[in-house]
Amino acid sequence: MIYTEESNVAAEFIAARPFQTEVNSEAAFKQTRRWLEECNNHEHCPKHGDSQLPTRVIEVSPGDRPDKPRLLETRGKSGSYAALSYCWGKNQTGLTTTDSLQRHLTSIDQVEISQTVQDAIACTRSLRIPYLWVDALCISQDSNEDKRKEIANMKNIYRHSAITIVAASSDCASTGFLEDRPPQPQGDELFQVPWPLPNMTFGKVFLDLPPHHWATWGEEPLFSRDWTLQEGFFISSSAGLFI
Repeated sequence: MIYTEESNVAAEFIAARPFQTEVNSEAAFKQTRRWLEECNNHEHCPKHGDSQLPTRVIEVSPGDRPDKPRLLETRGKSGSYAALSYCWGKNQTGLTTTDSLQRHLTSIDQVEISQTVQDAIACTRSLRIPYLWVDALCISQDSNEDKRKEIANMKNIYRHSAITIVAASSDCASTGFLEDRPPQPQGDELFQVPWPLPNMTFGKVFLDLPPHHWATWGEEPLFSRDWTLQEGFFISSSAGLFI
């Protein structure tokens, strides 16, 4: 992997930046917001403005109570939303059911829901996206009729999301995914080399061979699940944030 720092003159020509080890930081989310803006303005990337919202979404920061997320029945409303792809694991908590639906429409108690969903809400807020779709909360889990209806629309839910948050590092919903990552390699594992620029000067780039701080697709828990392949096809036309 070749990358450079934002402040270096080579940054105009080298898109990759140092690996963000503190993923739950303003610096990491600022970088992601910049990537989303660049993608949305790129001539070869699909534009992601407002689209029809799924049947229900989580409103992550309601205007009257910004710190109290709640479920919203959209009734054909349009807007920008994120979607979550993750491993359920066993005994996920805080599910929406026919009994809890009305309560969730008023407020979602973040203490009751899984850590992965809490992290996804935090990510969506930090990316300044108003809504989030999570199957465990946006589908009534004890209603076969509701599940049939929403599962049939899954491809559109992922395809039309502004971004899909992929909790690749988490093997179950209770563990979350915003933990700090191992530090970047130093010494013999990292090389600093000059990079020639068009004006006949040199910038500075870093060469990491192999990129030890990156997990391969096969190493992440999420990619051992069958439905991940299907979701990958669904999100191929939208942005993805892999954490």
